[in-house]
Amino acid sequence: MKKQAINSRALDKRLKILEKTRVLDGYGGSIMSYSEVAERWASVKDAGGNGQRSDEIGLTDFVDSYEMTFRYDPMLKIDPKKHLIEYNGRQFSIVSVKTQGFTQIKQIVIVKENTLTNG
Repeated sequence: MKKQAINSRALDKRLKILEKTRVLDGYGGSIMSYSEVAERWASVKDAGGNGQRSDEIGLTDFVDSYEMTFRYDPMLKIDPKKHLIEYNGRQFSIVSVKTQGFTQIKQIVIVKENTLTNG
């Protein structure tokens, strides 16, 4: 059986993986914030798809989805509920995570731009 390899030269974009954490607000309460847990080299490409959604006043908003591929790291379990990806100064919500290869060679993460945190 042929082993699936990852092309190191294709991993040419630097991204950060952020994790949701609770931070004290200085007034006896706490707020949710994101802190960096890892940096990875990855390939980033357009994942296609419609990417349309309606905002609160009925206008169509176009949000592209992207496929980000990086080496599998057994020490980092990516959870779409608590992680974000930061790339090129923009934050992306994780839609799905797939570990590819029987020997867990790489992870493919499908993301959509998080417009709430970007502006």
